[in-house]
Amino acid sequence: MAIKASKQQSVRDLLRAAPENELFALASVNPDATHGIKKKAAARELWPNGAGLGDLQARLHAEGSRSVLVVLQALDTGGKDGTIKHAMSGLNPQGVRVATFKAPTPTELAHHFLWRIRRALPEPSEIVIFNRSHYEDVVVPMVRRTLPDPVIARRYQEINEFERKLLQSGTHTIKLFLHRNGVRGGMPPALAVGRQNPARHRQGWVW
Repeated sequence: MAIKASKQQSVRDLLRAAPENELFALASVNPDATHGIKKKAAARELWPNGAGLGDLQARLHAEGSRSVLVVLQALDTGGKDGTIKHAMSGLNPQGVRVATFKAPTPTELAHHFLWRIRRALPEPSEIVIFNRSHYEDVVVPMVRRTLPDPVIARRYQEINEFERKLLQSGTHTIKLFLHRNGVRGGMPPALAVGRQNPARHRQGWVW
């Protein structure tokens, strides 16, 4: 049973991933849970929350030393584009950039897997939204078995070190994974059925 949000516990706290023994199972999260938040109520809060984001962005620009990186992940048709369009609508587009990562090009494959990620990082005072990210470079090879396990394990370590250095340099990373029920979310039936097939479900991570 989903826990409802209260004055003492925000929706953000309820949706925050809480690993157990350094592991987190997405299957343990109910994609239908609304935590007591109604759609109309959420729509009413979108504008004031967007104004609050705009104010924080103005302060980020005035400070001129830090930046924000939003890492947005989801399965195929998981709602990333809609989230960028609506949830980020309160931001000044002059200070926001969206970087979309698809299958690596031959040039990108000739470099270290983080090369193209580093090239898209935010400048001071900037907000950058990653539509897919460096996590694809471990999940896709793991699903397709195109890299040996030791290489994948090393990539995980490199990502941890990369993100640690980002924080030290003044870039704050916000990681969001959109987890929803395709049938109730209005997904086309063929795609929704594919989501319910374990093998096809895993392929949702693949470019």
